[in-house]
Amino acid sequence: MAYTSPDGPSIAGPSRMLNNHTPSFMNNLHPPVQNGHPYASPPETPETTPHSTGGSDEAGHSQTSYYQSTTAAYHNEEILGHLYHTGFQMGNYSDINLHIEKRQYRLHALILARSTTLAHLMSTASHSSPQTIYISLSSEPFITEEGFSIALGFLYASVSLQLVTPQNALSVLASACYLGGMEDMAAHAYAVCKSGISLETLPTWMQFVSSISNDDIDAKGSLSCREKNRSSEHRSILGDYGERLKDDVMHYFIAVLPIELGTFEPRATVASPNTSTPAASPGRPSGYNVYLHLYTSLPFTIFKLCIESPVLPAPSDHVRFNFAKACVAARKPGLGRDSEETVVLAFGTEGGSAVCLARKTRKKALWKVTK
Repeated sequence: MAYTSPDGPSIAGPSRMLNNHTPSFMNNLHPPVQNGHPYASPPETPETTPHSTGGSDEAGHSQTSYYQSTTAAYHNEEILGHLYHTGFQMGNYSDINLHIEKRQYRLHALILARSTTLAHLMSTASHSSPQTIYISLSSEPFITEEGFSIALGFLYASVSLQLVTPQNALSVLASACYLGGMEDMAAHAYAVCKSGISLETLPTWMQFVSSISNDDIDAKGSLSCREKNRSSEHRSILGDYGERLKDDVMHYFIAVLPIELGTFEPRATVASPNTSTPAASPGRPSGYNVYLHLYTSLPFTIFKLCIESPVLPAPSDHVRFNFAKACVAARKPGLGRDSEETVVLAFGTEGGSAVCLARKTRKKALWKVTK
């Protein structure tokens, strides 16, 4: 019996309401429908011409092969639509209960086995009927309920790819990495993350970079081995994608954004069409001021990396030095009395940046008491 929606017949399956295990944002997601069938209409039977000989036999064979391949593709898509709607969205005929925080999913072991993590959990859990698995995600800050549900749905059908947005892509990526065996979903979510990096979303992405970075830095502006080991726990869920995203964000922030804003141009009078930053005017900040303001809240580790980076498009060491001094002055109110940041312009250096940043803790004043 076909499932009936307000817009007409949708996907093959029992005519019943959605189970409460499906998040509300997924309730309206169904494969595209044509002629009452998901994804595509069944192919028409090829016409044959009687008494055909010679080359027409070869043409008829080609037409039959096309019909068979089209029929197989339609059949496969119909099965996927049935699995996603009846199996994942409705939770029918389930043989396993998956408990994640406060939500329960009625799912199917055969499908969940596509995930390396879930396959391992099922093999080590008690074989009751139905089997029950509990997963705690409290230690995974990048995974949300929405992102995890989208990743779970991808185990059933690729229609879940339509739900990945710049707002939830990082959570979907983390969920796909956590579940394992979902490289296609992870690659798609990563691409959405990368394309969503912009001036408007930069504060959120810089928080992400800070969360997988550290406060200690060596003289060359790179993380020490000890700090890399300590921070690896935070990046383990994202694997290489975490490092790639971090590099993407930092490249945009250091190399691309200053050019878009015209930060180091003598007069930034025209805004880039890729940003919402208007041209400088009495009531609006210039690209220089916009870019400088972004530095005021950066952790010192990232601040130092940016200022000393060779890809920062400052036209000269003198311009870089003046910009660094302005940043240090703007950051000073937030440092408190115990810390002090300084910038030095070195002369006669070969390779690397001639501008160096340092941070030190102020020593407490000692008073000598004499009798």
